[in-house]
Amino acid sequence: MATPVSQVRSIARLRWAMAGLLGLVLLTLLLGAWQMSRALEKQALFAQYRAASQQAVATWSGGALPAEYRRVRLQGRWLVERELTLAPRTHDGRIGFEVISPFQLQDGQVVLVNRGWLAGDNPVPPARDSAVELMPWPRFFELAATRPEGRQFQNIDAARYAAWAGGPLPVAYARAVGESAPFVRFAGPLGIGPERHLGYAATWWAMSVIGLLLCWRFYRSNRGVPDASS
Repeated sequence: MATPVSQVRSIARLRWAMAGLLGLVLLTLLLGAWQMSRALEKQALFAQYRAASQQAVATWSGGALPAEYRRVRLQGRWLVERELTLAPRTHDGRIGFEVISPFQLQDGQVVLVNRGWLAGDNPVPPARDSAVELMPWPRFFELAATRPEGRQFQNIDAARYAAWAGGPLPVAYARAVGESAPFVRFAGPLGIGPERHLGYAATWWAMSVIGLLLCWRFYRSNRGVPDASS
């Protein structure tokens, strides 16, 4: 006896529903694995940062670029006429800006130094100390390139600075270290830490478990449905 068309369609819908649930489970498993791999990468990065920060501060007047996160004291002069700000930047719910001061090494190479965050109503103090740690260039995403407004930028990289300043590409990006009121300064690699990625991985895998439970319940509740081929 032929199976009614309505029953065939019902069975097909059930199979597609089960396939969809299993597909979502697989997706959450893969997303959890990706977040775990990001956590391991960040753990290695933070270990590299800690190792570099424990080394004695060296001096750098030019030549070969020190390793990332290496702490150095720059030798040369501040280019105060080419100082700029990154805004808006928030900290503890307050709006402010970060100060980027270019430093010219004795061999002529230029380093962009992030001196820290200031609240929006603070004047920029003159640059004095030159102890910094070498950082990766900041990564950012923009839907369209934003033009600077005077000395205020939304984001900065080597090419963007060189086009604005009319000089060569800066060779490195650095971050000032040590307390220097009224600046707020940050430590550690840029971006979120490994703990956040671990939390994301746990969330995705918890969703995987829930998805598997739903698949099992869905399977058990539909075991009695006759197969269209019978």
